[in-house]
Amino acid sequence: MEQREKVMVIVMAILAVGAAIYYVVMPRWEQYNNWEAEIETNVQKIIEAQRRAAELEGLVEDVIKTKKDFKIAQRRLPEGDDFLNLLSELESQARSSNIKDENIITFSRGGIQTRGMVDIRSINAQFQTIKMASLTDMLWRFDNLERLVDVQNISIDRAETEEGIRFNVNLTLNVYILQEETEAG
Repeated sequence: MEQREKVMVIVMAILAVGAAIYYVVMPRWEQYNNWEAEIETNVQKIIEAQRRAAELEGLVEDVIKTKKDFKIAQRRLPEGDDFLNLLSELESQARSSNIKDENIITFSRGGIQTRGMVDIRSINAQFQTIKMASLTDMLWRFDNLERLVDVQNISIDRAETEEGIRFNVNLTLNVYILQEETEAG
């Protein structure tokens, strides 16, 4: 082979290697670079998702706690027509405090006020010739009901009886009831 043919073979080999690099290696190289960029992007997304998942766990715990608090509030502030049951419950608590039926003058409905989503209903209760121990026991029982019951007003008059000193008591109690949601609400 002559010098010229050798140069031609070398040039052809260099061109073949260059063409192979240009058509085979360079597209693969670009594809590998794109994959590397995608991997880096996905790693960043995974890190962000893990951070958000940790926040989400906290939010889930907050939602669970809020649901528990809401259930407690619903028991303390029930919806709707539970008012009559509450009247009988309060009267029952008075009887449990050793107040006899003949000493219970009345448990009756009073006025209704609305504040936001809550109706405040008042109950008027009158008792005649009861012992102070029975009164304090009854008020303690009202305070320890699961329902929210507030003593709004109390008046106590002393009454002397054959059994000793007794008291005539007028109470105004407030109870709170969640308003039922309307279809529009």
